[in-house]
Amino acid sequence: MSAFRSVTTFRSVTTVTVSLRRLLIRRPWIQWMLIAIVAFGIAVSVHHRVRQVDLARDSWGTTLPVLMATGPIDVGESLRVEARDIPIAVVPKGAITDAADLVARRRIGEGEIVTRLDVVADRGPQAMTPTGWLAVPVIESPRSGASVGDRVQVASDGFVVSTQALVVDRFDDVTVLAVPADEAPLLPAAADAGSLTLLLEP
Repeated sequence: MSAFRSVTTFRSVTTVTVSLRRLLIRRPWIQWMLIAIVAFGIAVSVHHRVRQVDLARDSWGTTLPVLMATGPIDVGESLRVEARDIPIAVVPKGAITDAADLVARRRIGEGEIVTRLDVVADRGPQAMTPTGWLAVPVIESPRSGASVGDRVQVASDGFVVSTQALVVDRFDDVTVLAVPADEAPLLPAAADAGSLTLLLEP
């Protein structure tokens, strides 16, 4: 049965092929029309690819000025950058061109292009304090050695009074912490008791 179906299918295909050849012989314009359609499709595809290549080449040929870090920059430090012209195709979104009155919001590596997400206005600890948080000056006992930009937890008398704090400034023996507003009143009381400790997070 399978062999019979195969023979039948072969005969059907052969019949269709012969009929198509006879049609093309009698009406050669159909063949030329099919050739024209195929040629048009190829031409459109080639034009599209050439256009893509042109756009890519143009984007790499056009440059924009950006600021690139000349060395590692820690959180809270002023920017040490130099202006560079680089192809527009590789310029990250939000790249800045002016470093005046700005400090690093996060650690920036050497050679990184500086963007708006990397910096804040240099207005002291408030500049680094997240929205809805408060900056609280405290005196640690003992000192933890935490640096500006470090995330820490705050403990007192064996209890954690803040699970998410951010060091936003240091001067003399004072450490300025940014904490959620509802936790801020707990820190001065713990510091006054002389038992405020910062727990460093990895």
